[in-house]
Amino acid sequence: MSVILECKSGDAIYCIQDFSASPDGEPFSWKTCVEFKVGQALQFRSYRKDSILGDRPNGWMVMFQTPDSTVFAASETYFVTEECWNGIEKHFRLVLASALKRRDTLLPRMKSARQSKGAGLPSREKQKSRKRKSHQNKV
Repeated sequence: MSVILECKSGDAIYCIQDFSASPDGEPFSWKTCVEFKVGQALQFRSYRKDSILGDRPNGWMVMFQTPDSTVFAASETYFVTEECWNGIEKHFRLVLASALKRRDTLLPRMKSARQSKGAGLPSREKQKSRKRKSHQNKV
């Protein structure tokens, strides 16, 4: 999963967290920065240790290139390899498909329960009426 250990220059890497960065070598500025989004494919170039954060686990910076050939640097923790990204994408597609399948099987049952008299959850008015009655009985 570590792009530094597993990628060669030119390999595809993918963002797993939104972030903004200015081109490498320029101080950060909202005027020059670019916003990178989860799932965005970029091109790995190289890596280096950050001069300020170098002694911390997130001190390794990945050098990457955008389609317009601009080079940026960002923390290694923002990226995964193409193989890892494909696995993440596959996992969430399966989770979504499973959730949709459950929803599609539950919705018809819920609709039929609501349509039959006396079945399902009571309406809001019935719930309010019950609350009022129980409150009156306590007083």
